Amino acid sequence: MKKILLLILDGVGINHKEEGNAIKEANTPVIDNLMSNYPLSSLVASGEEIGLPKETSSTSEVSHYCIGTSRTMLMPYMQINKMIRNKKFFDNEMIIASINHAINNNSSLHLIGLISSANIHSSINHYFAVLAIAKAMKFNRVYLHFFTDGKEMKEQGSLKLLQGINNKLNKIETGTIGSLCGRYYAMDHNNNYDRIKKAYDQLVFGVGNNFSSVKACLEAHYKSNLTDEYINPSIIDINSTIKDNDSIMFMNYRENDIKELVEPFYNKNYKNFQIKNFNNIYITSLFKYNNNINYCYENKEVINSIGHYLSSLDFKQARITEDFKIKDITYYLDGEKDIKDNNYNIITIKNKNKEIDPKLNIASLTQELLNIMDEDYDFIVCNLPNIGVFSKSTNIQKLIDSIELVDFCTGKIIERAKDLFYEVVITSPYGAAESMIDSKSNPNYSNTNNCVPLIICNEEYNITNNGTLLDIAPTIIDMFDIKIPSEMNGKSLLIKEE
Repeated sequence: MKKILLLILDGVGINHKEEGNAIKEANTPVIDNLMSNYPLSSLVASGEEIGLPKETSSTSEVSHYCIGTSRTMLMPYMQINKMIRNKKFFDNEMIIASINHAINNNSSLHLIGLISSANIHSSINHYFAVLAIAKAMKFNRVYLHFFTDGKEMKEQGSLKLLQGINNKLNKIETGTIGSLCGRYYAMDHNNNYDRIKKAYDQLVFGVGNNFSSVKACLEAHYKSNLTDEYINPSIIDINSTIKDNDSIMFMNYRENDIKELVEPFYNKNYKNFQIKNFNNIYITSLFKYNNNINYCYENKEVINSIGHYLSSLDFKQARITEDFKIKDITYYLDGEKDIKDNNYNIITIKNKNKEIDPKLNIASLTQELLNIMDEDYDFIVCNLPNIGVFSKSTNIQKLIDSIELVDFCTGKIIERAKDLFYEVVITSPYGAAESMIDSKSNPNYSNTNNCVPLIICNEEYNITNNGTLLDIAPTIIDMFDIKIPSEMNGKSLLIKEE
């Protein structure tokens, strides 16, 4: 049976222009050789073709989901928008019940979640749709607890965004911004419970810095060189803490990045830090997280992601990357559903300096990958995150250094893979480093809408020139010469002789 290694290089897009292209500026003999001498396809990695709004760049989580499931991810965003347009949203029983609970108990409703223009985890429109229901029910004791982004939108984009939201709240006379907290704390998904505790304590105990306004809060943090992602838990309205008899609605429609914060609200036996045992609170999520709390909508379960499909066929699999990226190549790649299989191995490389050192832990990661190849896995997925991380840095030299390190390590990985008879497929989940300036020649630290490469490191294959991220899983399954699951929406890019 064939053995295949999928090597995912974050932040590598295709851009033939020289200006602002850090990839072309770097010395990359390995990647240059691969793209010149092996089958190469250009894949759409943004916008409507992968389930995002038109001309919207992707994120690592969304793209890995598309890669592994061969399906688009953002159905919750689209589904709720459709419900709002056809007015069915305003009749949702769980939303109405949540507001009624607060009315009947003379208490408050708390809307909790990310506030961002990216629409990846939540939508501004969804907050205002809930507020419209509250206003129609003549209820205005609604507090909004926002997690600031700085990751999927501009690093200091929250000030302008929240000023606009505040103006709209004043016009509709429903809803008050109660607190702000960077997603670094509130949306941790790597069991950093010290961060989650700070976000929880802010919401429940009112622990945090007090500010007179959103503007005062953000400007103080910006002066201290803290971007939106790292805003410390901050109280804007001292009356906004969650109390007995209140209603809580979590507005993120993706579970993984908020489940650590949600759990202490419903789990009476929670042990990671001290919690408050509330009396008579009503907890709802906009989209289903689990069966422990109420939910307004739910997504269809993903059947036959590449990981689950190969697991069902008894394939021996491994996933390996640095700790802060492991969810991308497990939880998201596998369709937001964990694989429980003795033949499925997860290897994480510890790293605590991802904002500082362009090497990250790439030496340890590469060496560990070389080691596990000896164990004859049928399918290995490895993510090298360096380029994606440092495409967000204002230090272009750090980015160039990271590109050259990834290039060098890619050469070592391919050399070892060939010795052990692995087929190697190389791709990227999103572009970034290839366009470090925008159309107006201003610095650009956001992901791009450029296509990304797909390289099969074997000249015996022929592949079509164009595809999308949804075509990666069917292509790999076709390389294994097994049937492609009917649930997958992509197609194999292999061109086979008749």
